[in-house]
Amino acid sequence: MKQKVAILGAATGYAPEKIATFVKSLEYTNFSGNLVIFVNQSQITEYKKFYNQEYNFKIDYQVTNIGEFLSSKKMHSEVKKIIKKLSRVLVFLNRNFQESFIHYLAFPHVSRFFDYRNYLKNNTEISHVILTDTRDVVFQKNPDQFFTKDGLYLGMEDIDNPIGKDSFHIKWITDVYGQDYLEKIAHEQISCAGVTMGDIDSMNFYLNTMVKEFLNLPYYLMVKSNYDQGIHNKLLYNGEFKNVILCQPFDSEISTIGTFVADKILFDNNSNILRKDGNIAEVVHQYDRHIELEKLIIKKYN
Repeated sequence: MKQKVAILGAATGYAPEKIATFVKSLEYTNFSGNLVIFVNQSQITEYKKFYNQEYNFKIDYQVTNIGEFLSSKKMHSEVKKIIKKLSRVLVFLNRNFQESFIHYLAFPHVSRFFDYRNYLKNNTEISHVILTDTRDVVFQKNPDQFFTKDGLYLGMEDIDNPIGKDSFHIKWITDVYGQDYLEKIAHEQISCAGVTMGDIDSMNFYLNTMVKEFLNLPYYLMVKSNYDQGIHNKLLYNGEFKNVILCQPFDSEISTIGTFVADKILFDNNSNILRKDGNIAEVVHQYDRHIELEKLIIKKYN
């Protein structure tokens, strides 16, 4: 049976041109599936006007309210603090409020998981899914052809920069799970939640596991900061995901390159980033952490 691939990404708070390189890269690959972009209601008209040409793939805009609370300029910061405090009281009194409040009040990094899960519940014809950041990702090969086997494909970062050496992960994991748990997994390689993909069963299990963990953790933590990646790594190293395929940079379908030194990144005369074996890498994440490389990629696609 022919695969039906859907790429899901949040663009709330981004002007349309902010993700133009991402969209253009997909056009270059001749992708023919669905690109699902989650935006706020206020962005819809602007996005449809900006991306008004015909593509091989279908753009499906999904309206969400994630990020609206945090980014609202009409609401004073002190009012936001009061609302968050009141929400804690309401969740304490009635846990049924918890999911809705996390979805609306949390950072978009966390809230997007609810949108992704709900979208897949309502679109059962999809066979394979790519969850992706939109600002700093480019596709260099056709995503219709990524999936040669089932499983949960997780993007890994530079093995020489483990969890215990990264200040962000130290904070995320210590805040949520404590110092003892950090020491337990400090030596482990970081898995980046920015690009995750797999067959529909693997992706549904992943999203349900992430959301379940969000709801099991103290509510105040889930609306405090963008802890999604710390949680993602805890669940990975606790063995709570199924059928995991670890995607090593420059050696797999996902190349997460942000923490690599520039001279380890190879590219050809067409500004394609390469795998170690000289073949073109399928999807590249965090290219914008390298200024000269970012200039090359932007020039190529725009």
